[in-house]
Amino acid sequence: MRLATRVDLHGPTNTITSKTGAYTTTTATTTYSLDTIVSNTVALNGHTELAGLSHDVFVSNTGFFWNRYTPFQTGAITLGNASINDPLSFAKPPLPDFSNRYRSVNTVQQSISVGDTIGFDKHWSTLLAASQSWIHMENYNKQGATTSKYNTNGISPTASLIYKPLDNMTAYLTYADSLQQGDNAPAGSANAGDSLAPYRSKESELGYTVDVSQVTLGAALYRIERPYAYVGANNVFAEQGQQVNRGLELTATGAVTRDLNIFTGISLLDPRLFDTGSASTSDKQILGLSRVVFNALLDYSVPAIAGLGFNINMNYASRRPGNLRTQTMSTAIPSLISARATERKLPANQ
Repeated sequence: MRLATRVDLHGPTNTITSKTGAYTTTTATTTYSLDTIVSNTVALNGHTELAGLSHDVFVSNTGFFWNRYTPFQTGAITLGNASINDPLSFAKPPLPDFSNRYRSVNTVQQSISVGDTIGFDKHWSTLLAASQSWIHMENYNKQGATTSKYNTNGISPTASLIYKPLDNMTAYLTYADSLQQGDNAPAGSANAGDSLAPYRSKESELGYTVDVSQVTLGAALYRIERPYAYVGANNVFAEQGQQVNRGLELTATGAVTRDLNIFTGISLLDPRLFDTGSASTSDKQILGLSRVVFNALLDYSVPAIAGLGFNINMNYASRRPGNLRTQTMSTAIPSLISARATERKLPANQ
């Protein structure tokens, strides 16, 4: 499959510059204006009985070839200064030509995955899986010369112990160790556009689900560790700490009635940054993550009119830090987030 996406973004940003509400308005071009992706995937799965045990096995191969293109002209444009008490509208400035671009990043990744869910009896089973990944990345400058590159490979294992006390209940304990691409340096940093070497993320999760009528209720406690990169005092984007997320996630999904479906979740997250070597950033809340997130999507189909439906989506996110020197987090208050910081590898309901 080939996917090409062109993005012409130059969103305005208001930066508070004083306690009295003065601000500066800028607009910045994005680092990338075109992405092209060619992907491939093939998978086989099956079921067998062997030596008194059931086996649900799978093998898959997935990969992609990804090119990213950057405009020759990038950067921030200052529109003007104003105050919250006296806001102003600024004229549209001359913007760069997003079609005048060069290939700045090429990433190739291929993975082979195998796994087996072994059933011991109607109550106990275990999931064992592993992926072997190969990742190649190159960064290029405006002249087409390679500025950085890496080739790496590694295995990402996953293991789950699954217990079903009743047919409608599932408890599980999962551990996953995942190799994933590194982040890209943001615009404005000394190494803007460069891709960092791949990370290893580790996750442990304890969860429980129960089916009540046609609604599935779920609860999960999890802990995620991964390297964390940010722009330091030297204006270089690099790995400079360890991100540790500890959280609780509660979900409810399914059909409340024949015509009403719900998809709801609330997350409590304690996201901390450690091992930065600086008291001003270590043991602080992770940049941009809320400690409480709630989402509820209600979908209603009108019985009397086929094909007619209504839905409402409600979202809430608590305050989140705008810089890495936000106040130290309290250990008494956990936090929430509905989208995990790393890939989740959880067993499906058996």
